[in-house]
Amino acid sequence: MALSGRWYGEAERQLLTKADLEANRYRTDRSASRRLEEFLVAEGLLLTARIPERDIYSDLARDGLTVFDRTNKTAVGQQQAWLPLVRAVEMSLRKSDQSDE
Repeated sequence: MALSGRWYGEAERQLLTKADLEANRYRTDRSASRRLEEFLVAEGLLLTARIPERDIYSDLARDGLTVFDRTNKTAVGQQQAWLPLVRAVEMSLRKSDQSDE
């Protein structure tokens, strides 16, 4: 299935638009990043979060940690990048719990 409206049906498009898209190792200064965002907008899709590539992630992985396990300035800055995705997941879980009641 290609991400062009010509290659999939309306049911698949609706499913895709319900997904939260996240750009990992995102570099705002790259033309590829701009092209990605332009493509997604043209398809009616938006990124929920843009997680930039930073050295902190390899350091944290080495120690088996996440950015939410640290409180230094660098980690707190990266936590801010994750918050839109965390909030979207939490909202989705709340909606799911309410529909189960």
